[in-house]
This record gives sequence, C-alpha cells and structure tokens, in this order.
Amino acid sequence: MRTIVLSNQDVAVLLPHEKVVSMVDVVFKEWGNGNVVMPPKINLDMSRSGFESWSNAMPAYIASCKVGGIKWIGGYKSNLEKGLPYIMGIIILTDPETGRTLN
Repeated sequence: MRTIVLSNQDVAVLLPHEKVVSMVDVVFKEWGNGNVVMPPKINLDMSRSGFESWSNAMPAYIASCKVGGIKWIGGYKSNLEKGLPYIMGIIILTDPETGRTLN
C-alpha cells in the first residue's frame, strides 16, 4: 500500500466544508451518547532531540461508525525558519475488526 500526501487544496476538493461539518456533528452526538472511546492524549516532549518540539498521540474509537484511529500531531519551532508549518500531523484510521488501515 502506498502513502498519498495531500495538499490543503487537495483536501478542500475531496472533502467539502459541508461534509466536514456534518461529520463533526455526528462525532459530537456520538460522544454525547457515550459511543466514543477516547483516552487522554499522550504528550511527548521531544526537546531532548535538540529542537524545541513536541508530539501528541490521540487515539479514539467511534462505535457507530465502526472506525478507530489515531491523530499524531506535533509542533516544531524550527520549522518556521525552514518555511514549513509549525504544526504538522497525520490521522490514521483503522478497521476495528482487522486493524487494517483504511484508505
């Protein structure tokens, strides 16, 4: 399986604003109904790398959507001088039955 990296423009075309709002609405409703498993995020202080940086791991599972996943996101202060965003991250969704990564 190959990894596809999408730009902001790619995401905007593939995932219109209205769809995002609808999905967020579902997640909040499911959270309110107790159908979301979301342990506290794990913070990783990466300053020992010699760079002012941190990363957070944020796993969750939404029962009604039958999807689990994790958001891995971090802040990297030195990115600004490199022309890169300060915050960068990735979301990985998985099938709860097999653990297979969803496309």
